Amino acid sequence: MKIAVVGKGGSGKSSIAWLLSMHASQKKNVLAIDADYNMDLATNLQWNPAMPTKYLNHAEGDFYAYQGLSELDYYVDLPEKNLKEFSLSPPDQFTKKYAHSLSHQLSLMVFGGLHEDLLYGHRCSHAYISALKYYLPLLKIKENEVVVVDSVAGIDMVGYGLYLGVDALIIVTEPTENSKKVAAQIKVIADEFGIPSIQIRNKEQKSEEISFSLDEGIQTCDYRKISAANKSTATRLLDSIQRTTRDAHWQRHKRWKEKYDIQKERNKVRPFMFNKILEKGI
Repeated sequence: MKIAVVGKGGSGKSSIAWLLSMHASQKKNVLAIDADYNMDLATNLQWNPAMPTKYLNHAEGDFYAYQGLSELDYYVDLPEKNLKEFSLSPPDQFTKKYAHSLSHQLSLMVFGGLHEDLLYGHRCSHAYISALKYYLPLLKIKENEVVVVDSVAGIDMVGYGLYLGVDALIIVTEPTENSKKVAAQIKVIADEFGIPSIQIRNKEQKSEEISFSLDEGIQTCDYRKISAANKSTATRLLDSIQRTTRDAHWQRHKRWKEKYDIQKERNKVRPFMFNKILEKGI
């Protein structure tokens, strides 16, 4: 299964992504992907910058080379192309280069922090994570394999379509109104894209819902100290995702491209809002 953990900043996304990665790796092969500039999931998994890691924020050239694409091929047009699949076992050339082994059953991909190209270049942050956007739906996994992605906080990357290729979104909330508001916004986007989503509560315990308590194991990122209740909840959460109806992930990208083209045609005949403002003299 492939899952992405999303939600408001500070809600506990990285902690939950760490717990799910560690818990799943007790029985299955896990690829954890830290898709956040802060790299909290990587830190939780005992990764450090001194490790020989290739960052996903510079993976575009390798992605294009693996797919046999040229600089004239744009990401937005990729859903119309027949692209090669990726694999965890055996790992393809791209996966082997960017997945850093942490243990026998746990590997890690790291997006990486800010860099000069992003700070002073003409491209936005979306361009540097697009390789991951198309890697996820093309990654074919087996029954004993799990992918856990820790997301940037908020709705931006969800709205960008970064997670069109996952089986489900896990929306983490904490007991604040702002956290619940962001969760509701993410749910709307997930429904629009047709991505199954499950909302869980962190930092509280309610028996009638999927929720995690803030135990010592989560606070210290020590799996040995995770409570039996939290381990049970993690099992229940993973099992519920395993039962979700799997969409053809590449079909989501194709549907997105169809709507993109429709909107593009509309914009050709519809004046930009800026022109409307000028016309009204505002």
